[in-house]
Amino acid sequence: YFERALQQDPNLALAWAGQSESQAYVTGFIDTDFVAGFEEARSSALRALELNPDLAEGHVALAGIQQSYDWDWAAAEASFKRALALRPGDTTIRLQLASLKSSLGRRDEAFADVQQVVEQDPLNWGAQRSLATGLAARGRFDEALRIFDQLEAADASRTALYWGRGNLWLQQGNYERALHEFSSESFEFLKLTGEAIAYHHLQQREEAVAALQTLISTMGESASFQIAVVYAQWGDADNAMSWLERGYIIRDPGLPDVGISTLFDPIREDPRFHAFLRKMKLGEELV
Repeated sequence: YFERALQQDPNLALAWAGQSESQAYVTGFIDTDFVAGFEEARSSALRALELNPDLAEGHVALAGIQQSYDWDWAAAEASFKRALALRPGDTTIRLQLASLKSSLGRRDEAFADVQQVVEQDPLNWGAQRSLATGLAARGRFDEALRIFDQLEAADASRTALYWGRGNLWLQQGNYERALHEFSSESFEFLKLTGEAIAYHHLQQREEAVAALQTLISTMGESASFQIAVVYAQWGDADNAMSWLERGYIIRDPGLPDVGISTLFDPIREDPRFHAFLRKMKLGEELV
């Protein structure tokens, strides 16, 4: 639809910004060539800002690329803040900025921002999910689970819903419940990742290996982050680090979360993992 809009009006900045965000989303979750996809998204974002330098959506689109692909944290934060200055009450922008802060280890600041967004916009699905994640990080699992139950009641078809709740059960050591959640996930690569982890903890080695092999055969290196997560949960630091390094080479957009993901806890004390966080420049508090 954005392409159709641009066919009718090539100078419509808002459509260029929307196309950029769509391109970035498809690249991050569906395509396998991150370089080509994000560079295309960058061209669209820059075109939007060329046409209208004060378009908040243009700065948001550019910030997403700077965060997920460039790993230029300062530039991404500056772009998000520029967008907020243009539209101070926009909860979506504030939520995206909170996500960046969380990735950089500024968790308390990010959690406070998310709480404010939820107070202002209680029906914001993404904000509620972020709140649940923040509560879980503070050990408040019952509150987090209640939020996920409410989110399921509101829209059971949302992607990453069951992946998120599965992770809550995983953190509590309830691997049967985690497996049930992961198996319900609609995003196939998240489903396979979760199943490979849960089956391993349930000591069902054959099923765990089958899930991982399917993930690798269907997604290849574009799932480097998820494959590294599986190996980390298996306690295989060598393979986990190998796949993280592959992800670094191809600019895997999942890597900005490597420092805050609890799924890497089994290898977190490995000196190679610390070195990787430093290479990503994700903040000394994460190292």
